Amino acid sequence: MRDKSLIASPHFLDRRSSLISLRGSQSKRYRSALADVSLGVLESHSGFDKTAKIDKQLTSKNSLTLKSTNSPTSNSATPRILEEESQALFSAKQSYSTQAKSINQSRALPKARSLESVQGDWGVKGGIRSRACQAAPLSPLEKNSSKVSLESSVDCHAVQAPLTMTEKHAKSSKMDSRKNVQSVKTPAKDSRICDEKTRQSCNSFNNAQSTSPKPMPYTIAVIGLGYVGLPLALTFGTKYPTIGFDINPTRVKELQEKLDSSGECGLQDFLQAPLVRFSSNPNDIAQATIYLIAVPTPIAKDKLPDLSCLQSACELVGSMLQVGDIVVFESTTYPTCTRTFCAPLLESISKLQLNRDFFVGYSPERINPADKIHRLSQVVKITSGSNKESAATIDKLYASVIPAGTHCVSSIEIAEASKALENAQRDINIAFMNEAYMLFDTLELDMAEILQAARTKWNFLPFYPGLVGGHCISVDPYYLSYIAELKGFSPKLLTKARIVNEAMPHFIARKFAKQLESAGISLQGARVLVVGFAFKKDCRDMRNTKVPHLCYELESLGLQVEVLDSLIDRDRAKLEYGICVLESKQLIAASGDNSYDGVLCNVLHTCDARIDLTSLCKPRYALMFVSP
Repeated sequence: MRDKSLIASPHFLDRRSSLISLRGSQSKRYRSALADVSLGVLESHSGFDKTAKIDKQLTSKNSLTLKSTNSPTSNSATPRILEEESQALFSAKQSYSTQAKSINQSRALPKARSLESVQGDWGVKGGIRSRACQAAPLSPLEKNSSKVSLESSVDCHAVQAPLTMTEKHAKSSKMDSRKNVQSVKTPAKDSRICDEKTRQSCNSFNNAQSTSPKPMPYTIAVIGLGYVGLPLALTFGTKYPTIGFDINPTRVKELQEKLDSSGECGLQDFLQAPLVRFSSNPNDIAQATIYLIAVPTPIAKDKLPDLSCLQSACELVGSMLQVGDIVVFESTTYPTCTRTFCAPLLESISKLQLNRDFFVGYSPERINPADKIHRLSQVVKITSGSNKESAATIDKLYASVIPAGTHCVSSIEIAEASKALENAQRDINIAFMNEAYMLFDTLELDMAEILQAARTKWNFLPFYPGLVGGHCISVDPYYLSYIAELKGFSPKLLTKARIVNEAMPHFIARKFAKQLESAGISLQGARVLVVGFAFKKDCRDMRNTKVPHLCYELESLGLQVEVLDSLIDRDRAKLEYGICVLESKQLIAASGDNSYDGVLCNVLHTCDARIDLTSLCKPRYALMFVSP
């Protein structure tokens, strides 16, 4: 089924590494609470203790102990999914930094000052996180990702409108102040939280005369053209000169041809945005006056925030900032990150001062992959700015292209917290349903029927059990717990919800195994089919999908596992996860006499719904749905 060189131990799901690991900067209380969560403790937390005997029977031959799994002599290779796609993130970060340094050494082109001056050269042709940008690996895009870029073929040498005396003075001052800057420099400190002096500098206004945000017309640069950045670029491209930048030339080339491999935007979306162009040439975004950063913010293998993509994007934009520019962040992160991590980076690289020379804002993305109803323009946009003037400018900008309207909050931190809260709430609610599923299973009660009965009450919340993947719900709670622990607060409910949801592949695999045995099927060598590799229905997004974890658990029980998904990029699935994924036509042709002993349905895309799953099975088989 897969390239064995990419597979870790069947019990790779060492619960210690699947939970929040802690670095030295975190509190002893948090470290103590999580470091001792072994497989047995996790099962106890998740309600598995009542089925321990059954699990031992199922895994006696194939299971590995925690001790052997963690043994330094183990020669099991680590699959790419367990490496958090670190290679992609590393290469993307290197590309970003290289481009930023190049810009510093050969100064960028002068910025166009009017809509007319740049509109003529723009065609309608056309993320960091392309498609799956997921997470973790640098992304200025996520591993499965498209990274920030702009096409060098785009002509940015537009005729410049005459500058006013004020603009000439500002530009002259900016260039003089940066005369001796030879390369992009990163802050001396590696800490994500700046010292008190820097924090005060970011949070307070300078007594000196401050510059106001540049007035319209705006030239907008969107950094990162994935699930978030592309809709953003196309939306602003309906009204403003917009440059969509991604470091992945392949992603940029397809967008220039009005194609979106993620399936989020169609031809009509491109045609309705005549003022947008796409490029992977960093020089092309130098003329922008407003920068919108939509790069991936995954978690590292130790479940701590990975801000490498965000840092690279800040370095790139910082090398181009001029007086009066605005930088708005859309990437999900923890509260205070924009002021204490991003703003100091911009100041360090640009040699400009926040709220005196340039401004920042935060407007959390609310993109729901594969959702054709709640799209960018149909969802209220939260906005914020580093001071009142910039907040008003940013809010007015978004309101001009978002029919659903905007909601301007009092601070950047409020906007950051609202985004983290939205996704953490869903994670906790789903965790409760998952734990209830485990409980009712031990009582031999039908969860599907229980849910059907509960839904008859008008205020019952429609949450359902299942595998929790994707780049938001399975990631954002770790950002909240990170900043909470830094501030000395231990978020117990948030942490336990993550423990429960991370345990679901283990629970589902064993529940399916029990159904196979109940049907009189021997587990050793039984051929089973897992339907759906993406993390949700009718979505090509594979970021943080839990299906590979599920497959490893099934294989550890002696099952031969195959996977069906006609929607995703199967070559990428093979490259990144080491799993060969079938499409429906291959499945129908290959089934024949070699029918399956069981089918485990994770998500059934519309394109695969025509398949009669039972027709693929032997006379005696087990059929189970992950979400009842």
